[in-house]
Amino acid sequence: MFIEEITKAMEQKKISAYQLEEDLGLSHSTVSSWKRGTQPTIEKAIKVIKYLGLSADEIFDIKPTKRTILTTTPPDYTTIRSDIEWVIKTINYSLGESDIKEKDSLEKNAIKVAEKVLQDINNAIRNVDNIS
Repeated sequence: MFIEEITKAMEQKKISAYQLEEDLGLSHSTVSSWKRGTQPTIEKAIKVIKYLGLSADEIFDIKPTKRTILTTTPPDYTTIRSDIEWVIKTINYSLGESDIKEKDSLEKNAIKVAEKVLQDINNAIRNVDNIS
């Protein structure tokens, strides 16, 4: 793949193997050894690619991978926090002063659930950021 693309580019630009090797300071058997199957070092490949004005994507047939990017926007934390506070107030209101222990227990559980939800949302956002 590499040598075929290089050879094609050299022909199009009318550059001989000798000229390429001479201009890049390569030994005079470099291109012929590539034609016989020897792989170029990354340094030599980069030199040749730049010299011929090509891109590594073209030479090595590199295609971008497809990624699915989530298109949802991050949640508004202010809204979530106010929703959580509303739930806590509702619990307080519905229980009144009748059973303080039950009220405290429900409030603590509501806060734990709310904190867990916020943590899960933060983790999901971090994961999306790492993907994109």
